[in-house]
Amino acid sequence: MAFSSITFLFGFLVVFLIIYHAIPQRFIQARNLFVLIVSYLFYIWGAPGFVPFLFLSTVADYFLGLLIVKTGKKKLMLAISLILNLGLLGYFKYMNFLVGEISALLLLFGFDSLFWIKIALPLGISFIIFHKISYIIDVYRGVSTPQRNFFTFALYVALFPKLIAGPITRYHEISDELISREHTLGGIYDGLTRFCYGLGKKVLIADTIGLTADRIFQLSYGDLTLPVAWLGILCYTFQIYFDFAGYSDMAIGIGRMIGFHIPENFNLPYIATSIRDFWRRWHISLTNCLRDYLYIPLGGNRVSKVRTYFNLWIVFVLCGLWHGASWTFIFWGVYHGVLLTGERTLPERITGKIPGFLLLIGTFILVLIGWVFFRSDTILNAFGYIGVMFKFGTFFSTRDIPFLITNKGWFFLIIAAILSFHPYLTGRSRYIRQVVANSMVFKYSYGVFAIIILIYSVITLSGSTYNPFIYFRF
Repeated sequence: MAFSSITFLFGFLVVFLIIYHAIPQRFIQARNLFVLIVSYLFYIWGAPGFVPFLFLSTVADYFLGLLIVKTGKKKLMLAISLILNLGLLGYFKYMNFLVGEISALLLLFGFDSLFWIKIALPLGISFIIFHKISYIIDVYRGVSTPQRNFFTFALYVALFPKLIAGPITRYHEISDELISREHTLGGIYDGLTRFCYGLGKKVLIADTIGLTADRIFQLSYGDLTLPVAWLGILCYTFQIYFDFAGYSDMAIGIGRMIGFHIPENFNLPYIATSIRDFWRRWHISLTNCLRDYLYIPLGGNRVSKVRTYFNLWIVFVLCGLWHGASWTFIFWGVYHGVLLTGERTLPERITGKIPGFLLLIGTFILVLIGWVFFRSDTILNAFGYIGVMFKFGTFFSTRDIPFLITNKGWFFLIIAAILSFHPYLTGRSRYIRQVVANSMVFKYSYGVFAIIILIYSVITLSGSTYNPFIYFRF
């Protein structure tokens, strides 16, 4: 069940909030149990066949977390948990890809392909596994104490706002709120407005410009021209941002309405002035996990330059694989690893002399090129698409553009650009932004505009077909 569906908005969410807040605040365990039941119902709605996977893997990590501190075999318990979780992830997410590649090689050498019945991918498996791994590692490191109440731990794993597509919320970030949390009208208001803005990002911006991106990426090379190719990848660049950022806003908003502070996941990634800066702003919860649980344990940047570069490549190859079992995702990860390595080799005395707006434009173009691989079906198609994008000096026509994007599409593409780059488009004065943010007029206007976005989004949803969030498949 998508957050951006009529069923969720006016059925599931409304009933959930009414019953939740009808339970007296002093009965926090009753509220937790209710949220846990609702979270499982939410998962059953989207993937009923995989509920045993969610429950049994939760049970396993609950006991392994306790055993880490109760036995003298911490490393063994950690290893069992990692093997279990990564084994499940590998089987469900990558086995189809692996068998397919092996079969292709066998056919190439004249052998029969492997017999294999494709495995269905459990909804949100990457996020579920990351939540459980982060908990076990933090318990192992002593960052968190193991949760002794099974239902509280199960709630952490299955909390439905973040269950399917994050943000990846580490246990220590909300452990106190699992036991006791504050519920205020201000928190409900903040959460509701945040949810409405996230809904608008998804339904009004991402889904609208995504139609143009889909149309253009379905064209053959012969039908592509330079301006059409750039329009297509620009639309996808903003689509994937507002689709995922919209989901994160909605998850954070629902969390606030029930007293949870789910961490931020985006911070204007397209105003980054380097690839390193981009990854500090894009999918922040994933970046932090990869840094803390993989890059630093590998040695981070405390080792030789060659080893540091190798660590970066390993991290981003796995980052690409995390997003999907496909060579295009792997190449996308390698691409970003190479860019980060290249940045580290450039002397600061050179980059320090480049104006900030040129660094921003250069970084944006590099990120945009990377999204071509992320969106394409094959690496060959991606290179073909990029070849058209940079085929300067040849005749090209814009005659097809009016048939590929509507006036509404242009409008929301411009809105997407303004919202993505607004610190540069509206001035960067911190004082002015603080005055505006603290004014009562702004706060009331913010709420009124949220209601307008909600109404317009609902009207749009009532006349559109189901369009799931892009990150649901990860």
